[in-house]
Amino acid sequence: MVSLKGVILNNEEIIHDLNFLLITIKKGKSNNLSNQKQEGRFVVEPNQKKELSEIKMNLSPGDELKSYLFIRDELNNSLIAKDSIFLQYDGNDIKLNQYTNQPVQIKTNEFILRGLVVDQTKTKGGRDFFDLFYSKYNLLSEKFPFVTTITEVPGIGRNSIIQIEDADKILYSFRVTPNEDFLVSQVEFTLRRLNQYYNEIKFIKDQISAP
Repeated sequence: MVSLKGVILNNEEIIHDLNFLLITIKKGKSNNLSNQKQEGRFVVEPNQKKELSEIKMNLSPGDELKSYLFIRDELNNSLIAKDSIFLQYDGNDIKLNQYTNQPVQIKTNEFILRGLVVDQTKTKGGRDFFDLFYSKYNLLSEKFPFVTTITEVPGIGRNSIIQIEDADKILYSFRVTPNEDFLVSQVEFTLRRLNQYYNEIKFIKDQISAP
């Protein structure tokens, strides 16, 4: 049994109103994936160290585990901190990636996280979009090798804004309208934008690795 805790330390002299997302993904020997996530809003006082959440998972020999922690500003939903940890269990020992007290760059090449979609919607319109998107995305023969986050933030007036993100990068956003035809069209556009983004990543990687 492995226990992973998300912890934040406020080094500033002001109070912060924040939210967190803790995701843990386990890959077994047969490459099957399972995941857990916890999220919530919190307030951290000046110079306070605060435990946000804890996830427990069983490990079997050959399992690999990757955990991500995202910290966002509650007011504007901007990403202010992120970190990750990678574990491997061989049946006797747990190998841990080298720890640093600086935020580490989140990478997916330790093992590919295909098809993981995180729901951070808040209204019925946002949840309707997520359900439509996930149903369509789940039918794709090939999933994108990154974590797709669907976040809903307040907009001007009554309508909120949906943001499609990869880690701290906003790939597409639109204002929610409670109309099924509109949401279906946004699902199609979102999938095209994700595919374009994926092709851009592959192109850049090919250019870097080219002789």
